[in-house]
Amino acid sequence: MRKLAVPTSRTNETRLAALGAGLELLIGGFSGPALIVDRHLQPTAANDAAGPILVALAGDQGPNLADLLAVARETGSASSGRIEVTLDAEAHTIDVIAVPLGGGAAMVLGREATVERNFINALIASRQLFKDIVSCSADFAWETKGDGTFDFISPRGALGYSANELNGRLARDLFEDRVEVDGANPFESRTPLDDQEVWVRRANGALACLLVSSIPVHDKSGRWIATRGLCRDVSEAREREAALARARNREMLLGKIVHAIRDELDPTRILGVAADSTTMALGAPYCWILRRQGEGFEVAIANDGEAAIADVIEASLGAAATSVGPRFESAVGDFDVLMAHTRYHGAVNGAICVASDIGAGWSADQRALLGGVGNHLGIVIAQIGDHEALERLSRTDELSGLLNRRAFLEEVERRLNHLRRMGRGGALMYVDMDNFKLVNDVRGHQAGDEALKTLADILSQGSRAGDLVARLGGDEFAIWLEEADELAARAKAGGLLSACESLKQFSGATERPLGISIGIALSAPQDDSPLAQLIGAADAAMYEAKRGGKGSYAIGGGNEPGAATARDINGRAS
Repeated sequence: MRKLAVPTSRTNETRLAALGAGLELLIGGFSGPALIVDRHLQPTAANDAAGPILVALAGDQGPNLADLLAVARETGSASSGRIEVTLDAEAHTIDVIAVPLGGGAAMVLGREATVERNFINALIASRQLFKDIVSCSADFAWETKGDGTFDFISPRGALGYSANELNGRLARDLFEDRVEVDGANPFESRTPLDDQEVWVRRANGALACLLVSSIPVHDKSGRWIATRGLCRDVSEAREREAALARARNREMLLGKIVHAIRDELDPTRILGVAADSTTMALGAPYCWILRRQGEGFEVAIANDGEAAIADVIEASLGAAATSVGPRFESAVGDFDVLMAHTRYHGAVNGAICVASDIGAGWSADQRALLGGVGNHLGIVIAQIGDHEALERLSRTDELSGLLNRRAFLEEVERRLNHLRRMGRGGALMYVDMDNFKLVNDVRGHQAGDEALKTLADILSQGSRAGDLVARLGGDEFAIWLEEADELAARAKAGGLLSACESLKQFSGATERPLGISIGIALSAPQDDSPLAQLIGAADAAMYEAKRGGKGSYAIGGGNEPGAATARDINGRAS
């Protein structure tokens, strides 16, 4: 690296900003002219060969380089072109590529093309001179006859072929196997072409990108008889450009997910954003995200193709549980499947999976991209677990593990409205413990808590899947019986009274045993009274059961409080 002195009639001294060790090594070790400019297009670093580029940057000989830099910064991608400058009375032709570095800075790398340009022009003058010069060329030169076959190839050969292997072969054969020529075939061109980009096959079958410059050859009568030209292999440059594009694509996807994590309040919607973005970025039609549950996994979200790939999803659940590596890929049915685990604090907490038609396969970039998505999704899945835990805490009674009053009433309201629209009914049961205060006074609050938890277990174990059980507070509990009529409600009450005989072990006194009293209110299908009225009827029926001697149940008359008859454990009137 060196201090900059622009070799023009107006020498301007350029102060260099400090660069990282990596950029210094790249610029200093680059074989051609190279420099770095800041956002003001002022050079901050250059190697010893950078003189022609500095002249072009000064703007005295045309705006080409400045234009390239402007395009690179505006698009965020590499921009290439050719500049013509004169330095120390010597003309230079330089191929340059401008690569944006961020913050408006850019790196310019150049390659002297002066010799190539000069001897392309000389081809017209002397075929022998052409052959002598190109034998020393770093790229390969060629000549084709009128039938399109190679008549001359640089002695070093080209594309992994020897010169003898290509001589006499049709040039167009290089474009076989789905590789198309953009425009005219430069190896048979009847007009001059300059740096036409074509993709061909190497001897090993791999693709190669060539920049071809060619000149047609005519006999004295003006008839075309041959074409001569030079090829420059720019495969590595194109691969770098493609790698930059893939990196931008990956950064765009990951940035979208990070943005959703930061701004989205519902973690589940973040998973939807991740699934949609991943299918778009990978070109895979199907994507689903798994969450760890115990030793297994469950589907947290799947795109619209869930039904079409149900078997594939099922296979991925098992693969997620058994795969020991960070990724898994396999053919499942008619699909190629790629999966990446998600982690939080080093532990696997889920997976993201994609599928495409069998035979498509997965590239290294696709694997890396899915792995990057998985790294971010681990945080999201952990957030979902925390969100659900908070939701459970806000809806659950801490001591009993049952629904709390707020959650119970909200859910019963929803159920009641739905049942009425369907023309169906249900039953609300209020359960209150008899002589509970004596338990706390005589045996202590710890015994009282044990009695409450025991009753909670009895109420939960005897309930159907669609029923709701809650602790309303203190020693008051409630049960919602989905689509239950009076006969079902009576049977339920009788069963609970029998099961609660076990509560007597917690009694504070033998003559005042611990038990329960139950009040029942029925909601008829045609009833449209508010929930508060139903609650009032059940509460009144519960107090009627207590007045009837406790250890019994009562059914309110309709939804009207005060019209209940107490029944004992066998359903007999008290």
